Amino acid sequence: RARLLTSPHVRLLQSWLILSISPVQSQPVRSSSLRDELSPISSWCHIFDPQSFGLVKETTLYSSISHIATCWSGLAIAEAQLLANRPVEALKLAACLATATFAVARTAALWPQTPLADSVNRYTECNRFVRGAENNSAIISKLKPIWESLNEYAKGTLNPKRQTVRLLKILDSARRQRDDDEAAAIWGGLDNDEIFSFLPSFSNRSPEERVKIFDLLTNAASNSDGSYREILCFMAGYVATVAAGGQSSVGLAESISDELPEVLAWTYIIGGVGVVIPWSSSFVGLGRLVYREINRPFHLDEAPICDFALDEAVCLIDSHLSDPYVHLKIKQQRIVSVAIYPGVNINIPLQDQPEVKTRSSVATETRKENFEMRRVVDDLWPYIKEKIINEGMHFNTRNYQGSGKRKSLQRRLPLDKD
Repeated sequence: RARLLTSPHVRLLQSWLILSISPVQSQPVRSSSLRDELSPISSWCHIFDPQSFGLVKETTLYSSISHIATCWSGLAIAEAQLLANRPVEALKLAACLATATFAVARTAALWPQTPLADSVNRYTECNRFVRGAENNSAIISKLKPIWESLNEYAKGTLNPKRQTVRLLKILDSARRQRDDDEAAAIWGGLDNDEIFSFLPSFSNRSPEERVKIFDLLTNAASNSDGSYREILCFMAGYVATVAAGGQSSVGLAESISDELPEVLAWTYIIGGVGVVIPWSSSFVGLGRLVYREINRPFHLDEAPICDFALDEAVCLIDSHLSDPYVHLKIKQQRIVSVAIYPGVNINIPLQDQPEVKTRSSVATETRKENFEMRRVVDDLWPYIKEKIINEGMHFNTRNYQGSGKRKSLQRRLPLDKD
């Protein structure tokens, strides 16, 4: 206790602490015997503020968005692809768990009462404080309307305010009823806008015609803003999912992702609407992994799976030290798992550490430098030799043959005679 009171954790004493002692122990043990040191606290117990703790009714919290978790997982993959500028096949699960979309989705799954703005602010604060870097605000601003649409879609409102939510509900209903002409059903929810007049006959269009429709929608979206731009991007994403069928259609959205990232986002979302096995999960199994992490139950009576919580990091990270994270005792020096809320763990890549050179690496670099120098000398030697001869110096080629050792070019001085 004295150690806790004299440590930087004193600021955390106003929070609720729920100790997690492994149920595997056959005999009762004291919490002090489970850890040699208390720091960091959030690596072995969950940290709650009084408001969050008041919402807890049971020891296990289940996902409240499991019915649309496929949409959230697709959006998290899309954001990771936009940030990394890599194909889906090259993405790792850690990159998806580091996105703002995953933070928002996981928070909505466990703590649905949390406002969207609060979860985004916690995510931003975590990246700025732990990593020392700002988020990609441009991507976040483009994805924020989509997050709001998915949050409203998850609530199942009968008369949603956002038109994208109404379209999601129509598309979900059509796919669950196995409607062969789902495009015509979408047309009924678009207020008969002329630019979407292709929908009634869309199922009969050829792939080439569908690509032209995609170009028409994206060009219109580039010159629009607000809610109308959102609808155009939604419809462009829908066309991309069915233009040629399957994963190959994603190439249409990827080709314009720099200018219209919302199209790629909606493409990955719409692929998971109203289907049992979303086509987005076929991307080398990444969709299923993200889906599992979003829907993972949160057990309060089990130890956390994060390195530390954000509330504790605020107390322990010291930017004035050569190793700011020394008090957090991070084992993985490249990526850390931080809890922005209880059970909401996001990945944060740390700043690159300076490379420590070993004796073997130094010796290897020295050999490479010597090899390069010898090659340069060999290339220049014919010109140097010609220069020496032109200057009137006698050059004996025998001095450079035989043993391979070069002798000095200094002339032999005559001996003084008495």
